[in-house]
Amino acid sequence: MRRRTLLICLCLAGAIALAAGAQEKAPATEAGFFFNLFPMFEYTNRAVVSTGSNISDQAFGAYYETPTFGSGGFYLKKGPITAIGIMEFQQDIWSKLYKHSFINLPDSETGWTPDLIGLGTFYPNVGYVDYDADGIRLSLGRRKISDGPGTYGLGISAGNPFYDHVAASLAIPIGSGKLAYDYAAIGMQRWFTSTNPKYYFFHRASWTGKRFTIGINEYTLIADTTPDFQDWGPFLFYHNLFNSNQNVMAGFDFAWTPADAFALYGQFILDDFMLSTEVGSNPTAIGMTLGADLQLMKGSPAQGAKFYDSDYTYRVGARPAAEGGLTLRAEGYLMSRYLYRRQDGKPNEAFTAQYEVMSNWSEGYVDARPFLATPLSPDTALARLALTWDDQPVKATFAFEYRLVGSESGTKTYNYSTVDYANWLWPSSPTTQLGFALDGKYRLGGSSMATAGVGLLLEDGGAEVTLNAGFAHQFAAGKGPSLK
Repeated sequence: MRRRTLLICLCLAGAIALAAGAQEKAPATEAGFFFNLFPMFEYTNRAVVSTGSNISDQAFGAYYETPTFGSGGFYLKKGPITAIGIMEFQQDIWSKLYKHSFINLPDSETGWTPDLIGLGTFYPNVGYVDYDADGIRLSLGRRKISDGPGTYGLGISAGNPFYDHVAASLAIPIGSGKLAYDYAAIGMQRWFTSTNPKYYFFHRASWTGKRFTIGINEYTLIADTTPDFQDWGPFLFYHNLFNSNQNVMAGFDFAWTPADAFALYGQFILDDFMLSTEVGSNPTAIGMTLGADLQLMKGSPAQGAKFYDSDYTYRVGARPAAEGGLTLRAEGYLMSRYLYRRQDGKPNEAFTAQYEVMSNWSEGYVDARPFLATPLSPDTALARLALTWDDQPVKATFAFEYRLVGSESGTKTYNYSTVDYANWLWPSSPTTQLGFALDGKYRLGGSSMATAGVGLLLEDGGAEVTLNAGFAHQFAAGKGPSLK
């Protein structure tokens, strides 16, 4: 009897231990519905945009720099799987650029009455499912994407509002480091004014050691045709396909961390290279960046609810950022005269995205074709210096940018008869832009944030001033998305 009792006790103890172990190994779960309220007041003397269906890349970027007045949706997280869908109460684009509304309300053309039934105000910028565990990363849906170790990606940048995509990454330890492979396929928006399809694919193979990372990249843009399995194949070299309706770039990136608080990094891309024996071919087109990070003081990075679309950015080849504190970053960019562009007659083969933004104004929709690397553009040189303090509950950044903007920086195409093959590298007949920006955020607990910013742009003897202040709060039934 005693042996039987002892055996029963041992079995019960084992069952309890197994149950406890299973409970400890159960993946963490978070879920809920949430709504972010983010009123922002702004003053600017920026020139108003002329009404019409086409606007500049700069005006399009200025519209999406302002957070939405309200956004809400669902958030699910179980272990390595995250799913999120957000509906945006977006300010009407003409209210922002033409009327210069002092607040980001989704107001109507004739007054301050909110117009919430318009298609444009509900258009989502973020919605995806993501898996990230054991060296495997998968993403499917809509979010910002950026590549490279710098603030701005040369192949694709988070300066544009979103990309519909499928992306995957696999990293495996090898020797003293790891070997990784990244792949992404992006589909551009279709619209009744631009029914022709357009896709962007890129892949990257990289090796990361204790102090050094190097990556090799290839990008291909497919336009005015439906891609086949040659285009979709993640392990094919695009330059060997020689398909029509295609534009291809190659490149590499690196990051070197000689000390924990200091890093050097860079990125290079090559669109075309013209041999001296060629005549009437595509002109040489390259882009490059070189930068350095220095952590001057350590700190604890700000935490709390996510309020910006950029908080959900999918990054490829990004260098791990310093964990809070005081950081100094210096960068230089050079985009040659004919980079990202395509010859006349094939404008859709330029390295541009395409967006159609609905409007409730009588001007109707807005047709935008920003470069995929926005805010970078061809025929431009840029020096950037940024100082960031990130220590809970405060994050503040001061940034200075010196730009030489060439006369063809906003042009998407070129004509063989007017190409200057001898002067392809530096900006042509440039104008100088000096940009200063100070942005601050203060976390008021885990669900609220106050923000303020000052911007100054000096160009051609004129001064463009922007002042803004806002307050954000996240309401949640359950758990909403947050910075960790």
